[in-house]
Amino acid sequence: MKYFSSLIFMLSLLAGSFFVSTAVPVFAGSNIAAPGRTLYIGRVSNSPRKDYIPMKLMGNFLVSRLKQHGYTQLEVVFAKNNAEMAELFKKGELDIASETIYGASIFMNDGGAVPLLIEKRDGMLTYFGILFARKDSSIKNLEGLEGAYIAFEDAGSTSGYFLPRNLFLSKGYKLEEMEAPLRGKPNVPNDLLGYGFAEDELKLVTWVFNGYADIGCLGMKDWNNEKRVPSKMKKDLAIIGRTEEVPRSILLVGRHLSTEVRASLVEILLTVDQTEQGRKAVSGYRGATGYIRIDKSTDEIINRMRYLSGN
Repeated sequence: MKYFSSLIFMLSLLAGSFFVSTAVPVFAGSNIAAPGRTLYIGRVSNSPRKDYIPMKLMGNFLVSRLKQHGYTQLEVVFAKNNAEMAELFKKGELDIASETIYGASIFMNDGGAVPLLIEKRDGMLTYFGILFARKDSSIKNLEGLEGAYIAFEDAGSTSGYFLPRNLFLSKGYKLEEMEAPLRGKPNVPNDLLGYGFAEDELKLVTWVFNGYADIGCLGMKDWNNEKRVPSKMKKDLAIIGRTEEVPRSILLVGRHLSTEVRASLVEILLTVDQTEQGRKAVSGYRGATGYIRIDKSTDEIINRMRYLSGN
């Protein structure tokens, strides 16, 4: 499971998921200790080269504080989608990862991953999805939408697909994936909602702005991002609904990790934002700014999302 040569590294980049090993040296007197346990930290990424350094910094920080459990080395793991990441958890080839509620639910359901802590991102503990339409549209709320075409972000997005999809389903709508609106809005039967994936926030907004889609779905943070929702377009758009609020992100561990290691990780991460070294370690790690324990109400939300993600 070690990939040291540059050739294998490049091939793994092309293939999708890959592992990058980076050893944390441990000294005992004048001798270097024999290699010990390896911590595997990972994420789903379309840009592994860009994401590698932040993941390495976070991983090395954790390894340096898990020495009592025999950890001396780190491997950074990337997967190309949620299903692939879940498989790594299932095989015991991944120890720790953070993801929003939809991906986390897949990791739990299909990979046996265990939720350990709630992860704050950019200072936010929770977030939700925004549903919007053109101001001059006849659509003002989420009632009577049959025949409408919805622009979702991508099939792995929590706020741009999973949460709004569940909202539409809870209102009794039937959804059917259709072709992308490349030359105008697709013809949608009047007994269902059609939808497609833009795969890009600005493209999604443009579809709605140009009338190619009736409704767009984005995360609350994206809605307030000028690059993703430019003011010149936003002035002609209106929010028509919002999804329920869910935890911003969940930090998960593999079920194979011992109770002792899990307890140490909790202790380390609950105070990670209280030291300069800790803040530096998490500064680039997925926008993380701290961690809190999972309380009863949050656990109930997580379990409900797990159920919905499997249906």
